[in-house]
Amino acid sequence: MLGRPCGAVMLVALLQGTAHAGTVYQSAIVASPQMQVRDGQTDGCGFQLKSLPTSLAGEKSAVVLDVSLNLYSSYLALMKGGAVELGVSGGKPMARKALPITAFWLKASGGRATVPRENKVIPGEDPGYLLYGADFALVAELFYAVIEGKQLSLGVKVKGESVERIYVGVPQIEDAEKNQSHQCMTELPERMKALIKEEPR
Repeated sequence: MLGRPCGAVMLVALLQGTAHAGTVYQSAIVASPQMQVRDGQTDGCGFQLKSLPTSLAGEKSAVVLDVSLNLYSSYLALMKGGAVELGVSGGKPMARKALPITAFWLKASGGRATVPRENKVIPGEDPGYLLYGADFALVAELFYAVIEGKQLSLGVKVKGESVERIYVGVPQIEDAEKNQSHQCMTELPERMKALIKEEPR
């Protein structure tokens, strides 16, 4: 078992009618803003979330969960997820290797977990990662949950493991990055309105 599971080792969580059985870890989550620009205008806003169990003492390896959420002016919401195994020496992470995953999701406390639209999941550009489209409104809620510092749960099913890894924690984000992300989401709707006006009638 990697990391230090919190409470009971196994947990079955009911997320809007979907059962997720997994091992829960209290974790640190670092949020990094993502912004896409096209023709000098904001075309997408998002976050990359990297999470690691808070305690690595006595462990020889640990797994980082890497989940990204992005909203685009085309009303597309994309989720990307993966896992990376780290060697641990003296309580500190060292070398890394990608682990193939078979599923992933993200949810905020009291909210719904993301699910692939029409159950369509494709390989990501990074080895072992997956990519899927999700509900736009839900991903927008998750975007603001990151900014507001709400508790998040990241779930990833690593290939060959019997249950999911569920990392729970509050995203860490600098004030300047919060402001940057707020500005991005202020500009994105204007870009969306402009694109609608440009559509042929």
